[in-house]
Amino acid sequence: MSTECQEVQALFSGYIDGELNGGDRARVERHIAECPACATEFETYKEMVEVADMVKFKDPPQEAWEHYWEGVYNRIERGAGWLIFVIGAVVLVAFGVYAFVTDPATEAIVKIIIAAPVIGILALLISVIREKAHLRKTDKYKEIQR
Repeated sequence: MSTECQEVQALFSGYIDGELNGGDRARVERHIAECPACATEFETYKEMVEVADMVKFKDPPQEAWEHYWEGVYNRIERGAGWLIFVIGAVVLVAFGVYAFVTDPATEAIVKIIIAAPVIGILALLISVIREKAHLRKTDKYKEIQR
């Protein structure tokens, strides 16, 4: 296969999609008119593109989407809860050290910083309770003794 054939075959996709400028388009047409091997390759490629265009993906059922988004929501919810908890704990420890060393009279700020990990724990607790309540409603096997 010549270098010219390789260069023209690299343009097949752009030609079929109508993305080539006039010069490249004419080059492809001229080459496939003169080169039987590239003409055959072009037709094969064109058929593959036509078959690929006919393929349609089946949409998943609505239940699958609901389950997917429920899982995403739970991960985000718990991730946010842990993030708030960890940031609050780190800030609390850092500020506790700072307040201990420099100024022992910072009551309001300490209360706010203590609230951050508590809010994180509450977010995690609410997430778990909400998931358990949802599972209790939709569990097919709740009547079965385990």
